[in-house]
Amino acid sequence: TLFLANLFAYYLRRITTGFGDIVPLHISETVWCIVSMFVGVIITALTIANIQSLVTSVDAPRLNYQRKMEMIKKYMRYRNLPKGLQDRVLAFYDYQWAKLKGADEQEFLMELPQTLQQQVTNFMCRVSGHLNESVNACHPKYEPHFPSSTL
Repeated sequence: TLFLANLFAYYLRRITTGFGDIVPLHISETVWCIVSMFVGVIITALTIANIQSLVTSVDAPRLNYQRKMEMIKKYMRYRNLPKGLQDRVLAFYDYQWAKLKGADEQEFLMELPQTLQQQVTNFMCRVSGHLNESVNACHPKYEPHFPSSTL
């Protein structure tokens, strides 16, 4: 029982669950207090870990973007690209990030079935204002869906 009393006192001081004014009177109460304190420490640690994981995952696309930009900058330095060209490349990726926030348009399109890919492509041809140059790339099956004002 001396061991349990010392173990209880140790956990009590480490976890700061009390000041010793209320103490267990029997061995079973001491064991119960030690187990409940230990479980409390585990729950607290898991809660903190989950909150940290949640905060990290919320900004995952931005972190991926920053990593990609660092790799692009290293590549451009390695290849000694001219400063103006580097600025244009970085401006392109900045624009992509501002518009898509990390979404990969090509990956999105590749996941779609062929017919949906074609419909999305045709819609983008119509919306982009480049219908005159792009109408040849649009599938004739979907041309009737174009508004007559854009043709």
